[in-house]
Amino acid sequence: MESWTTLSRDVVLVHAAPGSYAERVLFRELDEGVRALDELTELLALPSDWRPATIDVYLVDVLPSPVSSSAVEGPGPPPRHLPPGCIVRHVRPDGFSEPLVWPLTRYVVGRCYGEQAANAGIVVDGIAGVVADRVGSGRPLSDADRIAYDLLTGEPASPVEGPSPEAPAGVSQLGGGDEHHVLATSFVAFLLRSHGPE
Repeated sequence: MESWTTLSRDVVLVHAAPGSYAERVLFRELDEGVRALDELTELLALPSDWRPATIDVYLVDVLPSPVSSSAVEGPGPPPRHLPPGCIVRHVRPDGFSEPLVWPLTRYVVGRCYGEQAANAGIVVDGIAGVVADRVGSGRPLSDADRIAYDLLTGEPASPVEGPSPEAPAGVSQLGGGDEHHVLATSFVAFLLRSHGPE
């Protein structure tokens, strides 16, 4: 049986290997997970009884490069005995990891609306981007809207990689800053502003 440091609040349990970088960010990830779950429940107008008994999130580090040239860097090994339906999240000290909001949104949409709905990329990614803005773990919606406008009008696009000047220090950006996440977030934010959550 593997040893994991675990923190929990509400139905969210976050696990990390002792002594890892992931263990240092357990509190932050737990807070983001609980707040994102509350925002998703409200945004998607889910019934109060939709939540499972637990949502397990396993945080996995990047392995350090050993001195030997045959070593390969990459995500640490996933836990061996995972509970069904858990989320495995790769966290990196440089901050360019997909925020927990994205896999959590896919999990919630899949659980409540089915796997086909969870694979509706632009809508699910846009919902995740809006929730990430609300909980402070992603690029602000005003940035996403400005960058989407630049991209769609052919103007020189504002950089979508790297930290946003308005984002809190140490906060991951929208899905690592890729254009798909920015466009999806701006699109869903527009739909919410124009038509509401229905």
